[in-house]
Amino acid sequence: MLKQVANGAFADLKTEFPNESDRVLRPAFLQDLFTREAKNLHVGRIGIQIANAVMKDDADLEFLDMPYDVALFAFRFEKKVDFSFSNFRKNLEISGSTFAGPVYFSTSNINGTFRARNSQFRDQSSGADFEYMRVGGLTALDGSNFDGPVSFIGATIEELNILETRFNDKLHPPSFLDTKVGTLSVALVDPDYKPRFAGHPTVDGMTFQRIHATWGGLLMLCEWSEFSHGFYSEAEVYLRKTGQTEYADELYIRQKRRERKEQLRGFSWVSSYFLDVLVAYGRKPQRALYCGLAIVAFGYFVFRGQRGMTPRNTKEELGSYNAFWYSLDLFAPVIDLQIASNWMPEESRWFARNYMHLQRILGWILVPIGIAAWTGIVK
Repeated sequence: MLKQVANGAFADLKTEFPNESDRVLRPAFLQDLFTREAKNLHVGRIGIQIANAVMKDDADLEFLDMPYDVALFAFRFEKKVDFSFSNFRKNLEISGSTFAGPVYFSTSNINGTFRARNSQFRDQSSGADFEYMRVGGLTALDGSNFDGPVSFIGATIEELNILETRFNDKLHPPSFLDTKVGTLSVALVDPDYKPRFAGHPTVDGMTFQRIHATWGGLLMLCEWSEFSHGFYSEAEVYLRKTGQTEYADELYIRQKRRERKEQLRGFSWVSSYFLDVLVAYGRKPQRALYCGLAIVAFGYFVFRGQRGMTPRNTKEELGSYNAFWYSLDLFAPVIDLQIASNWMPEESRWFARNYMHLQRILGWILVPIGIAAWTGIVK
């Protein structure tokens, strides 16, 4: 195998050793292979490429510095694999591999790409640890399955592809806490509408510059994840930056509704509900205008006809009565047409007299909310 590596060849152990028991590698062999200087090993330009090997012992490969490309295709690791604090100056690939034990890439650095496509991470206790990992290029996990917990806490990844990745642990869903991603490619359901995330991932503090997902996919990601003001805001900013203003407004409204459902109680809940109904949290201020016009129109029918109205001061001479202007003057607290102050329903009109007070109260509530929504104060 060393000759094949030195000759720049792809070392497929299954071809040379059909019997699996002859394809078992010791962790010390990999450690020695990875730590040799390229000039001593005479590694070819394609780097180290080994396929179909089996490792039965713990692979402790921490603090390594690998100056060349490394590809371990279709490996079967039966115990722990630990690349913590290791530095890959070029690319790393472990696609098609099976990890029966825990996997650690904590605080590792990969200058190029990291590919782990169609791999199986079977450990259900410790799972896979990518915390504080740094990847300068693409991180491709599409087609892989994670049966245990997965953590990307604090990782910095230029491009993360988890479009066809499955996270099967419902009790310990993946954590993307404070993860920084340049481009995120993600889908929460497969073509058969089966969920790819068994549990609700943690996305608080996660940031991204670009995302490859439909509007529905982005909305689903926000709503299926654990509630995070920061992630909703990150997604909203992205939508506005890309000119999708209507979707950004809809996402903000859904965020506030979810906040009301999961976090607010008492007066805060009531206040949030009315802001939703009246102005959609400031994203649809025209609702307050429509509501105000409806109240003024209803008031017009309640107070129509001078015959049912009486002057407040019989000693003063009053002009002609107009039901529309009376209703508007009654509703709008910021204007004084000197009509509502001069007229009132007769005492026999019980409903009209009580509705007069109600309409005035509604005006004091709706008009300030509407003005605040139009001016952007309500957010």
